[in-house]
Amino acid sequence: MKVPLSIILTVCSWHISFSQTSSLDSTWTVKGQEFRLTLKSNSNSEEVLNTLLKISRDSETILIDTIASSRLYIELRDMNSDNLIDLLIYQSSGARANETFNLFLYRPTSMNYLKVEGFNDWPNMHSTKIPGVVASYILKGVNEYKFFEINSWGELTDLNISEADSYLDGKAYNKGLDKVRRLKKSYRP
Repeated sequence: MKVPLSIILTVCSWHISFSQTSSLDSTWTVKGQEFRLTLKSNSNSEEVLNTLLKISRDSETILIDTIASSRLYIELRDMNSDNLIDLLIYQSSGARANETFNLFLYRPTSMNYLKVEGFNDWPNMHSTKIPGVVASYILKGVNEYKFFEINSWGELTDLNISEADSYLDGKAYNKGLDKVRRLKKSYRP
């Protein structure tokens, strides 16, 4: 009985010692409110959603979520042109440096953060000169720009505008922006 018990203890301690848990803590201020982000990731987890996310405002927890993240990295930038700090949390990188992020928009009315569903499905997302419009730069055989709108409820809408960037000269991006401007003008009453 002593031999099997010692083998079990050895296996258990080996599993615990090789488990790789990492964490990241960050704080920032928006409109006088202090926010704190805590990420805890288990890189050995077989779960797709391997990172626990917790956002607190002035020491009160306002959001808990579980996300996929292959490395703990964040960016604080305005993604919907409201001059407020939004939160981007790294998810992964596919082929050809197609990095994806989870986006949490700052909501000034409730002073909290809201996850934008579907944002993490598109690589290399960045804000544009058009308020509320973001673009994905998809690196593949022929690179492509695809345009989306983030509405005031934090919903991501595909504008069904994409442009192939065959010459890598930026003209496809500008052509796509022009199409977005025309589309937005046609919606005005």
